[in-house]
Amino acid sequence: ATGYTSGSDTLEVTDDETSTTGQIGGTVWNDTDGDGTIDGSESLLEGWFVFLDQNQNGILDTTESALQTDSSGEYLFEDLSDGTYYVTEILPEGWEQTTPSGSARGSTASLGTIQVVGGESFSTDVLPNWTGSLGASQLIGQSLSMMGTVQQWGDDVSLASVQSAALMNADDFRADPLFVGFDGSGFATVILDSGADLNHPFFGADADSNGVSDRIVYQYDFGNDDADANDVDGHGTNVAGIAASSDSTYTGTAPGADIIVLKVFTDSGSGSFNDIEDALDWVISNASTYNIASINMSLGDGGTYNSPFSAEILSSELASLVAMDVIVVSAAGNEFTTTGTEGISYPAADISSLAVSAVWDGNNGGPYNWIGGTTDHTTGADRVTSFSSRSSTLTDIFAPGAYISNAGLSGGVSSYAGTSQAAPQVAGIAAVAQQLATATLGRSLTQAEFRSLMQSTGTTINDGDDEDDNVTNTGADHSRVDMWALMRGILAMSAGGTGIHTESISGGNSIANSNFGNRLTTGSRAATNSVETAATTNGLASNPVASQRASATPPAEIVSDRSGQKDAGISPEVGSGTDWVTTSPAQGKLEAGQLGMRLDSQPDRQLAQSPFDNEVLSGWVDSMFSDPGFADQNSAETHLSSATTQGDPLLLERDSTGTIDDWLAAQCPETTDRDAAWREISSILQDDHLDIFPA
Repeated sequence: ATGYTSGSDTLEVTDDETSTTGQIGGTVWNDTDGDGTIDGSESLLEGWFVFLDQNQNGILDTTESALQTDSSGEYLFEDLSDGTYYVTEILPEGWEQTTPSGSARGSTASLGTIQVVGGESFSTDVLPNWTGSLGASQLIGQSLSMMGTVQQWGDDVSLASVQSAALMNADDFRADPLFVGFDGSGFATVILDSGADLNHPFFGADADSNGVSDRIVYQYDFGNDDADANDVDGHGTNVAGIAASSDSTYTGTAPGADIIVLKVFTDSGSGSFNDIEDALDWVISNASTYNIASINMSLGDGGTYNSPFSAEILSSELASLVAMDVIVVSAAGNEFTTTGTEGISYPAADISSLAVSAVWDGNNGGPYNWIGGTTDHTTGADRVTSFSSRSSTLTDIFAPGAYISNAGLSGGVSSYAGTSQAAPQVAGIAAVAQQLATATLGRSLTQAEFRSLMQSTGTTINDGDDEDDNVTNTGADHSRVDMWALMRGILAMSAGGTGIHTESISGGNSIANSNFGNRLTTGSRAATNSVETAATTNGLASNPVASQRASATPPAEIVSDRSGQKDAGISPEVGSGTDWVTTSPAQGKLEAGQLGMRLDSQPDRQLAQSPFDNEVLSGWVDSMFSDPGFADQNSAETHLSSATTQGDPLLLERDSTGTIDDWLAAQCPETTDRDAAWREISSILQDDHLDIFPA
């Protein structure tokens, strides 16, 4: 043996071989003339994915190495042991390879067969077409509220701030060299809320000194009908920051995305479903102009819906957005009670929206006694917050929602707890996902694909396994979003080009010029990290109205406080100790330092006036019935008034007495005519008698 001397007590071993590893590199370029040679006029392709397809299945698996090309279109795999390597690239739809071998794009793998993190598979199964119906006249009578903050009463607490990124592996995603540049750039996320602090530094610099951060590319106040969506409440500012803050400490999930702020509440805190609908119509008309990837609605009607239904208000707009591959995200609500009744709020309950419930982002201490009556005795990562609305059938995903610190008013920082804080985590992730999908798939993800990716790549949590609270937990398993795993899942969907470089490493050799030439096929557009803006689409997308989900028993009152104090959203009203004052929505204005929410069941809710205006009824009847005999305004008013003496119950439930239905049946033998009449009634009531209030 080397180093051994006969008769010696010492055995000396030395290594005569030097440990060496090899490397493989090359360039990816746009071979516009298809000659397989990099010409001086041809551009280099930055941000393209090259991977070692060691099982030769044409798909980037979770165990395989991958790189992005740099600004020079170059890639380099280093520290390769001796062996054979199969080098290929992800080829987006609309591209073809000119070299090696002038190969075409491989087949995109089916979502139903792709293996992702943990060996789990996912599919694009969508919900069936739900039966049942809920008319606009039922839905629009309910209060709509910002669903973000619930109150804690009792002793002050120390708020956590930035743990949620680590829990979702967003930190690991941003640190992964494979995903450099994927931060939502080139795409926009829309925030429908109370507005935003428009010049907050978390939303970027204000280079043109116009008082609006440059990353806020559009803002409008639908609540007050003006072009100033500045936030006076703080809720929308915090939500926007969670989705898209570019601050190095309080980083949103899409720190490079453009931000569109659509304020749908007045400065006094009131609003209407008309404003929500107008805002959604704006998004539909401008989705292509601003390359909108996602929309976030951290608001709701306070309901607890847990069965499928179809509604007339907002559904067509939400369905149109989904048809345009704009990911629609809504907060599930903060209405869970000690009895453990499942159900989520609207619009989260709409089949065209993703519903997001909330978990704690870490150990935030405790106890937390919430105004709704629930208590978290202790807290921990991935424990379902006791207040979070949830449904084993309708909740799509969980995300961190307590306590989340991000942008606050006057350029500060605020901390809130609620499903409103969970939802924008997902909306920001959706913007990044669409950027990555466009670069690798050559197209956007559908909402069904995004939902399946979140659920299958997410971390499994159980409602009741380690929660330490006073509620009856459901015992159901759910997924909590994992940003890093989700993005790897998108790469797993992507097809590799069929052209492969087969390279051998032996003794630490270096292999260069494993190049990939690509060119666009006719009518395609380039897939890059910064996606070009498509032409404006002004019309509504053609899409049938989506079905929605049925109403359950209205929840009890919840009161929320949103003080202007930094790093706190739970301060009591001045001089009130630990008592919390409820602001009646009938007053239509905010009290200092707090907002209140009341539901329809409360006696002081402002009711529609009755009898209905005869001129309105006359116009409606004339428009609906061609036979003059049907245009009996007195009869119409009599039947409407006999069904409800105050009008408001008509909004809550479609003619529970059957009086109007009976009358319409006599006037409209055809069901379609009768349904049209109902829509007209709903439209009149919506225009004149609908109020929504923040909470």
